[in-house]
Formats: sequence, structure tokens, C-alpha cells
Amino acid sequence: MGHIFISYSRRDLIYAEKLVNALRREGFNPWVDKDELEAGTFWQTRLHTQLLTCDAYILIMSRNAKASKWVPDELITAKKKGKKIFPLLLDDTELFLAIEGIQGESVRGGVLPSEKFYEQLAKVTSRQKK
Repeated sequence: MGHIFISYSRRDLIYAEKLVNALRREGFNPWVDKDELEAGTFWQTRLHTQLLTCDAYILIMSRNAKASKWVPDELITAKKKGKKIFPLLLDDTELFLAIEGIQGESVRGGVLPSEKFYEQLAKVTSRQKK
């Protein structure tokens, strides 16, 4: 089963965890660094591997993501590798220039994505609806 790479700022961890739980309930396989990096793991290599092998890339877009050291680098790599990018707009921050032409979905106020969002994800990665 393929996976979805979740890119977020640590300052948005509460929403990221909420999203990961929703994706799992919806039958997807999300990958988030917080759950998957164990003691002794060379985390930069693991992060890069997960990004290169993902079926889809979800960007939790926020002021925090824009100020993050890692999120912009992850986005550049995802774009360079031709990953399907799904922006979620957590606040009113403008999108990164690199993805201005990609339609995002508003999750302002911490709401979860719509069923249409999940349907679009299912076109690029496996979904095992329960």
C-alpha cells in the first residue's frame, strides 16, 4: 500500500495529528515524521526516503509552514520529483510561489478536508475504505 507524506510545521502538530487520524479512518496510509522516527534513526535519510517513495504529498499550509526551515525544502523536493501535491490551507497565508497554480482546500479553523478531497487523493494512492 502506498503512502501519503504529510508536510507540516511542528507548531501545527495538533492539526497534523487530527489529519493523520482522519486519513487513517478514511482508509489511507499517511506518513508523518513524528510517529515514524525512532531513536537511533538517521532522520534526514528516513524523511528523504519517505518523500521520494510517497504517492501523494499533503502540505499543511500556514504561517508556521512558511516560516519553517524544513517545509519549503520538502515542497521543493516533492515538486522536483513530480509528486502530486495537495495543499490544505490552515490559515490565510498565501501559498508558496512554487504551488500557486495548484488548487488548495481550505481547512481554516481546523476543519477536516471534504470527501471530495479524499476522492482526489484516492486517484493517486490506494484507499481501503472500511
